[in-house]
This record gives sequence, C-alpha cells and structure tokens, in this order.
Amino acid sequence: MKLSVGTNFDDALIDQLKDTPVSTLYGKLAQDIFGGGRPSFALPQASEEQIQRHIRLAHDNGIEFNYLLNTVCMDNMELTKETNREIIRFLDKLKEWNVDWVTVSMPYLIDLVKKQMPDVKISVSLFADINSIQKAKYYESLGVDEITLPESFNRNFRFLEQLKKSVSSIDIRLIATNDCTFSCPYQNMHPIYQSHASQENHKSQGYPFDYCLLKCTYEKLKDPSQYIKSCWIRPEDVHIYEGLGYHSFKLTERLKKTDKICKMVRAYAAEKWDGNLAEILNVKMSQEDFIMPDFSYMDKPEFVDVEKFTGLFPLLFANQVYIDNKLLDGFLDHFLKKDSDCQQQDCSECGYCSRIAKKTVKMALTDSMKKEYEQKYEQLFANLADGTFFAETKEKINWPQEMSDLLDQMIQVKPEFIQTYARNAIKEHAEKLVRNSGRNCVEIKDLIDANVWVTPKEMQAVMLNGLQNMGLDVSGYLEEVFS
Repeated sequence: MKLSVGTNFDDALIDQLKDTPVSTLYGKLAQDIFGGGRPSFALPQASEEQIQRHIRLAHDNGIEFNYLLNTVCMDNMELTKETNREIIRFLDKLKEWNVDWVTVSMPYLIDLVKKQMPDVKISVSLFADINSIQKAKYYESLGVDEITLPESFNRNFRFLEQLKKSVSSIDIRLIATNDCTFSCPYQNMHPIYQSHASQENHKSQGYPFDYCLLKCTYEKLKDPSQYIKSCWIRPEDVHIYEGLGYHSFKLTERLKKTDKICKMVRAYAAEKWDGNLAEILNVKMSQEDFIMPDFSYMDKPEFVDVEKFTGLFPLLFANQVYIDNKLLDGFLDHFLKKDSDCQQQDCSECGYCSRIAKKTVKMALTDSMKKEYEQKYEQLFANLADGTFFAETKEKINWPQEMSDLLDQMIQVKPEFIQTYARNAIKEHAEKLVRNSGRNCVEIKDLIDANVWVTPKEMQAVMLNGLQNMGLDVSGYLEEVFS
C-alpha cells in the first residue's frame, strides 16, 4: 500500500506520518501562477520558505513531495510569451525546491514539465477526467508516471480489471476519501472555479464563492443516500483493490488540522475503522476540524456585499452525518458482480444505495432544523438566480454608538485571523434579526444572538463566558449550551 496524503504544512504532521505507508505528501502555495484544486482562502497560508523547509523535512523522513500544478484553466494565457516565461521561471523554482513529483491536469503542461524538469515524476490529476481506457493509454503514451482516476469509477470493477490489463507501465492511483456526488454534474465547473480561485493575478482575486460545493452540500442535505453513492473506499475494503493490482491510494483533505489527517492515515494504514466513516472522509463535519480559512479573501465589495457573503460559510457544515462503518461490511459485494455498472444504470430503478443508506446513515438534525437549512439554501439559490443576492441593501439599520462599541469589544477578544469574518457575520445576522422583528435599531440581544449563531457549537461555551466577563447577561444562553 502506498498512500498519498495532502499536507497542511505543519511540520509536526511529518513526524507523525514517518512510520506509516505514506510515500508522498502533496500541496502547493495558497496562490501561484497556475492555481489548483482548492481556493486560496481555504489553503494553508504557507510561505515559500516554510514549504522548502517542509520538503526538506519530508525527505529526511523518507517521504517524497508532490507539488500541485493541477489547474484546468489559465485563461488561455499559458500560450503567450510572457506567461510562458513565468511558467518556466516557476518550474525552475520547483527544481531548486527539490520536489519529486508534480501533478498536472493540462496535457500541454505535461510536455512543458518533461522538457523543463526531466528528473521530476509526473502525476496526472483527477481533473484530467480519465474516464476511458483509451484516454488512460494516451496519457501513458505521453510518458507520465501516474494517473488518477475519477472516483466515480471506484466501484466499476469490470472497468478497473480491464484498465489494469491495458495500462501496465504506469501507476494508477485511486482516491479513497472524497465524498463527491456520484457522476457529479459540476465535475467540469468546479475545477475551473477552484483553479481561478487560487490563481495569482486573476481578476477574481481569490474570490471564494464556491457555488458548486454549496449545491453539493444541499443535495446531500435533501437526500442523505448521496453519502453512500459517493464512491469512497473504506479502509476495510482496500484489500479488494489490492487484489486487482491497485496499491496507490490518495487521501484528502489537506485543509484539515494535523490530528484529523493523522486519524485518517492511521485508519487506512490499519485497514480498519470503528465508528463514523464520515470522520475520515472529506465530509465537512465541523469547522473545528479544519485550519482556519483566511476570510480576507471574502472582503470584495466590488463583487458582492460582504455581509451577505459571510453567512454562507456555516451552511457548508450544516449536514451533521453519521455513517455506521461497521454496517457497511459486505457493501461492495453488489458492485463486484460483473453486471454492475453504475454509469449505465438508473439509481431510482436500482435503489441499492438508498436501501443501504436507510440502515447506515443518520443525520443529527431534527426535522425542523433540516427544513430550516433547506429553506436557507433554497432562498440563496433563488436570490442568485434573480439577482437579488447582488443587489445593494436599501434599508439601513440604525447602529447606536454603544452597540457599535459593543461589537468592537466582542471582536477584539476573538483570534485575530477570524476577526474580519466574525465582524461581518455578526453584523449581518444582527441586522437580519432586527429586520425580522420589524425594528430598525440594533439592541444588545441582537448582538448576543448573532454571536451565538456564528460560533461553532464546540466553542459557544467559551465565547459566552467571554461575553459574561464583559458584563453581559448570558445566563440563559449558558443554560441552553450546557443543557
């Protein structure tokens, strides 16, 4: 087993992975000329010096490093003389960093890398959408070292068997932990968004409105069977793929904190996991699982009113899901049948994943909470479609000076890296509460309610104690948190 794991550039991560099957770490700068598979605001804000040190430390511990050049779109500028020079300069920098691998999506970049970096191995990204044996053989003919299949083929065992027979000179990597919707309708749009959202000097300036991810999360909220249809690979089922000759597995997510990444790696190394499968997949369970995003990328008033924008981030964590891993023993038997091909079947006629989901998937949401979140999503998409999301707010809410001062005090006690986001989110929600009540003036209760709303549940007790220390009466809120 060879594991390829995303890094958050915490050097402590390497120390914990050195005695595991992890052969490669992958990652990139939050912004570079290429862009890649995650928006800048969510990526670790690591400097070039930090990345070089991280690569050296990985090498010292017998782990290779894969730098991601996995953009799918460079606005056609890659074939202009100035951008060509910039690309070559950046590749020269990667040579100085002693990267072992680069991951690419665009065939043109394969030719460029092979010419400029002949000693560096090339991995072809999931974003290249290698969805046929013919396409896989083409990339093999280009002389790459590894290809990564779309997750939707993880359960197409007839295809996997034939692919292994037809493509034998390069490694084929499977992604084990993505929770992407099966045969996702956004599989072309999403990589383009992500590429531009982490691209240096792009006109979007890292603007992080991830419409595709919001849509995906909404679909899973409505239909939890989508969590079963997502073509992840359980730790217990790795041996099935190894029996077919597949030994290389990619584990996501590099946006998670070190302990969460290590928990996932340990599960796959042991080929065993007890409990909630969602905890080791790329499922957004809690904001506390992830490194804190850089919310300054959201502050783009020329694109959208930032107060409307900040309320969207918590929606991504609305789906509190429990997938009972133990009950999934034998789950793959259905797909191992030679006549099982999900790409050629109608899910509504088959119904297998829906039946499994009823036994194994539970949502920690009451019916009223689920309905409330669905309404928020539906209102968001309606407002995007009719343009009102981007309209200027006409009615101005009155902020007495003492309320503005109180908001400042609330923000000052929060960690610096979250202050911009917290201010905008609290202000937006407080004004919403005022409007909903038919008032026009912000009151203390609005600020406290808004503060509770934007704070993850795990941190609400700490936050409320801080407000209590400021002399505010939050006893009722504390009772609710501890009840």
